[in-house]
Amino acid sequence: MLKIEKVYKTFNPGTINEKRALNGIELVLNEGDFVTVIGGNGAGKSTMLNMIAGVYPVDQGQILIDEVNVTKLPEHKRAQYLGRVFQDPMTGTAADMNIEENLALYGERNAVQQMLSILLDNAVKYSRPGGRVQISAKEYGWYTAISVKDQGIGVREEDTAKIFGRFYRAGEVQQEEGVGIGLYLTREILRKENGYIKVKSKPGEGAEFVLFLRKGNE
Repeated sequence: MLKIEKVYKTFNPGTINEKRALNGIELVLNEGDFVTVIGGNGAGKSTMLNMIAGVYPVDQGQILIDEVNVTKLPEHKRAQYLGRVFQDPMTGTAADMNIEENLALYGERNAVQQMLSILLDNAVKYSRPGGRVQISAKEYGWYTAISVKDQGIGVREEDTAKIFGRFYRAGEVQQEEGVGIGLYLTREILRKENGYIKVKSKPGEGAEFVLFLRKGNE
């Protein structure tokens, strides 16, 4: 679900070039809804899409995706909640492929980017000062394995299965920013892509998350 609540956006405020692009817009889209936004040049269509994606910050109001308030999240962190096809037909497309093939390719590529964004964000967030984050990839038969390894606080054995639950957050990370949905989304994406995820960790020694991507889907 997407919910936009009384969002305002003004460019160049207080100057001769001040432009009110969005004036308290509100929108609610439920799962399965399809919407076409109609308006002339300067009506605010692109501004609204860019604000949903996190390209521009809002001046006032809030944006929620699946009940998660993403208003203050930067663009790279919002990638785990949404995908985007750009207006420019030459951006991220292959000219010798049809529309359906381009969309399929975009979906697969975006899924991998989304999962890596989640894992890297967690690795940096939970690493100690001066810690390193390592990324590597290997081939295993029908799968490509992508590893994200950190030198952070680690995961207790009893929490290894729980951390993939929706909204679950271990006690020692309650003070950190987040809602506990990233690893849940990663596992759900992998299921749809015929893959799986493994975690190796010891408390105080960091954690390694490995994405196993079925070849042909990565």
